[in-house]
Amino acid sequence: MPATYTLYYFDLAGRGEPIRLTFALCDTPFNDNRFKREEWPALKTSGKCPYGQVPILEIESGGSTHTIAESSAICDYIIAAHGDGSGMKRTDPIEIAKVSEALSVMNSFAMKLSGNIHEKDQERKMSERKEMVETSIPFIMSALDGRIQDTGFVSEGTITIADILIEAFVTRFESGILDGVPEDILKPYKNINKCAENVRNHPKIKAYYASKS
Repeated sequence: MPATYTLYYFDLAGRGEPIRLTFALCDTPFNDNRFKREEWPALKTSGKCPYGQVPILEIESGGSTHTIAESSAICDYIIAAHGDGSGMKRTDPIEIAKVSEALSVMNSFAMKLSGNIHEKDQERKMSERKEMVETSIPFIMSALDGRIQDTGFVSEGTITIADILIEAFVTRFESGILDGVPEDILKPYKNINKCAENVRNHPKIKAYYASKS
């Protein structure tokens, strides 16, 4: 029997969405266990979460249950197990490195942004955002834009997990939820925007979102 997958994450996009989209691109069914914030304390203390955080992926196969923690590890597993026909898997060392590089850049920036979001000192928070708008974001995004192909793909001619993560960042900035950060701050970066459009227009991703509406 094929393995059964259950993803545990909050009822929002966040770090769970790249996993959901990876499942969709790999044509792999999964149970999407979304929970509300008030349900989190019970799950956190249940013993299911190795590091006391989500997402986690529970795998039931051959009478055994395995748990994978951390979104990057979960996506790596899905792609390794089911990615042969998806276009997400890379075998050439240079192409693997391109994907890994883009992921590392975006994850490093995500950590910086997360620290700012959770900053309790409002004056310091807005000062940090001003620095990001004037310095960090233009520097990082300009460099990343130059590393993405003119087609808008990070590697070769198909979507990888790096492309998915880039699209998530574009969506977050466009949403306007970050006070002090212009919604169109990523507009000058044509390859980054092409990357986002490639992800949004992929038939399997469009079908996934259509199934949720």
